[in-house]
Amino acid sequence: MYIKWNNSLNDCIQFLKGTRQGGLSFHFLFNLFYQQLIDILNCTVGGILINDVLYNVFCYADDLILTSTSMTGLQKLINCASNYIVSHGLRFNPTKTQCATFGRKAQQTGWFLGGCKLAETDRTQYLGAVISISYCRRAFYSLQSVGLCRRGTNPGTIGYLWMTVLRHVLTYGISCMNMSKKAIESLENCQTNLLKTVLGLKSYCRNTPILQAMNIKRISHFIGESQRDVMKSLIRNETN
Repeated sequence: MYIKWNNSLNDCIQFLKGTRQGGLSFHFLFNLFYQQLIDILNCTVGGILINDVLYNVFCYADDLILTSTSMTGLQKLINCASNYIVSHGLRFNPTKTQCATFGRKAQQTGWFLGGCKLAETDRTQYLGAVISISYCRRAFYSLQSVGLCRRGTNPGTIGYLWMTVLRHVLTYGISCMNMSKKAIESLENCQTNLLKTVLGLKSYCRNTPILQAMNIKRISHFIGESQRDVMKSLIRNETN
């Protein structure tokens, strides 16, 4: 490093101490460090080709998702990322790395990271959130300790907790997906059924009056707003 004072620059100083996680410059420096890895992965054949564009890596800070349509392609991407990280004095943790297969599974599966076989899972977890309706139900009932499922709780309080916490768990990531009508209906039913449960209403009660009374929007409306916000972000920022 160098120290600049006014127009004077001192001799080079060897700096052996790194930047702690959470430091002011940590995120910026980490992005610089990861940029070369992303460039290498983007040049590696083995990802998913959509409209002549290759998608094989998605990342947010140090959370990476590698995608491929074949077993060998995914293993190639894993090896590429691992070799880069090891060459820079770091390593990925195999115990925190999982593989998920969507669609028809191959007869034999198995991917390796640093000689360790990676665990396989049937659900997707990214940035601390699990994309699953059942996970929303667990999050819903976990709020019992703050009075969410207690009879007599103000409906306004229930609506506020749902809108600010639980709805985001239920709809995590769907603003970037092309949801089918059947899938949206499943989310709508999950929302109304949970609200009926906490309000002590029967399952055959009409959904629309309940949502209107609690000032809660339908899931389809929320998806539209989220997609609009994503489009605004894409327009404002220069990004692929």
